Amino acid sequence: MVFTSENDELFRTYKRLRDVLNAMNKELIRHLTRNSIQESARKLGLARGKTLVFSNPHEAAVLFDYCLYNSRSGGKTVIERYAEKTPPAPESDETTVLHAMLDSFFSVFQVRQVHKGRGVLLIEFFGKYELFLMDIGLGDTAVPDMPLAGRVLPFDDFYISSGALLPLHEEPVSEAVIPIMERWLLNRREMTHSKLSSGLEASFSAQFIRAALRAGALETVRYSDMRE
Repeated sequence: MVFTSENDELFRTYKRLRDVLNAMNKELIRHLTRNSIQESARKLGLARGKTLVFSNPHEAAVLFDYCLYNSRSGGKTVIERYAEKTPPAPESDETTVLHAMLDSFFSVFQVRQVHKGRGVLLIEFFGKYELFLMDIGLGDTAVPDMPLAGRVLPFDDFYISSGALLPLHEEPVSEAVIPIMERWLLNRREMTHSKLSSGLEASFSAQFIRAALRAGALETVRYSDMRE
């Protein structure tokens, strides 16, 4: 993707949708139950008994991200329940973002190209296809071949991260997650597809995130706080 003055409107669309996503995240987090948060924290290694334990202040963003997309009650996530009970107006930005949230997926990526101030072209590890992730921060800080993991939301002309990407370039982190990637790639035929079933994705992402956090993936990362 080449950025010129002709596609400034695309960038403005991204910023508008990003603001809507942040607002929806904050609203949906308020609907998470204590049990959902505690169970998710246990799976990610962020709990001792019923107490949440963070070694890094940004681990809370990763926890809430996992809760929103992977924690289920009655077989449904808080996002799915919101879509059924209080859907936003048709043709609105909120509806566009909600559909992207429902179609999102967690995976492992490698940076192919960096577009300063705009984002990065990524190759998805398991499906081996490319996607453009619009992200101002990564456009300023990422480097080619940098590996990262997280959830991405698809829109017509680009993807947006859910807000909790994990950098994997530090050797202790990559060493911790490679065995998990290899195990899933070898033992789970579903991993050859771009999107896992909800149950498999929850299991894979929990194992992956837990290992990455233990290895210190967030020691130099800053996220915007979805709880504000």
